[in-house]
Amino acid sequence: MNKQEVRESLSRREVHLREIFIWSLELLRERLGQYILLTIIIFLPTNLLLSFLLEQLPETVDATQYLRVSGMQLLTNLFSMIACSVCVIMVGDQLKEESGEKKSFGVIFYEGIRTWPLFFLTTVMLMAALVGVLLVLTILSSFIPVLLVPAMAAIIILAFLLVVFMYGSNVIAARHRVMLRRNLEMLLETLKNHMGRTIGLILLVSLIGLGLSMPLLNVFEILIGNRLSGIGLVIAETLIQTVLSIVNIYADIAVCLRFVNLEQIRNLPVQNTIM
Repeated sequence: MNKQEVRESLSRREVHLREIFIWSLELLRERLGQYILLTIIIFLPTNLLLSFLLEQLPETVDATQYLRVSGMQLLTNLFSMIACSVCVIMVGDQLKEESGEKKSFGVIFYEGIRTWPLFFLTTVMLMAALVGVLLVLTILSSFIPVLLVPAMAAIIILAFLLVVFMYGSNVIAARHRVMLRRNLEMLLETLKNHMGRTIGLILLVSLIGLGLSMPLLNVFEILIGNRLSGIGLVIAETLIQTVLSIVNIYADIAVCLRFVNLEQIRNLPVQNTIM
């Protein structure tokens, strides 16, 4: 991979998704050790916490227990987005001019953590707006039953759009140190006329993750899961899930390249940019 050509392509044209997948793999391989370390630091504790909580649940759970676990899973997923923030800084460092000074993993990790609260606050605002829409749709469908199916379809679409916006908000927060209204303004401007392919990219990396993880988790369940119980099972599940989380890192790199590409070809005004 010629990084000079990559930098020029990102700034001059809309890069094909196939190229983004290839470049993302090359960037992952280039600093594989650091990306594995990032995976362990972020996903090992979150996977351990979730595995432990799920292990403690009885076979039949009430609404309170379900909401408690769902809320904890949401918080751990938001926490795991620190990995995306760090990946944005890492990719920017990898694509610097050869003469530029490279950052250590510690510096990159620290900068990623510093930008995560900006993303978190913006995401909370997005989720609050989504909850408001969900309440309106729920109330309408309760009074007008014929709206139930369209309301469910709208909820699914909005939930997936939230995922797209979360990724984009994270990239913009890490690159420009902006949040809330300014973050969303830049995000919407970046996605203008490019929403379809961006959704396609995130859907594809999600399917790749499921395609790789589900068979391996099933094999694990057949070979090992039935022989373990209690804390042993929790630890084993955590380790296998953490290993598979490297796919999440690959997805973060791909999404980062996509948003950087869209931002640069639209000639958006930038400030404090890392690339």
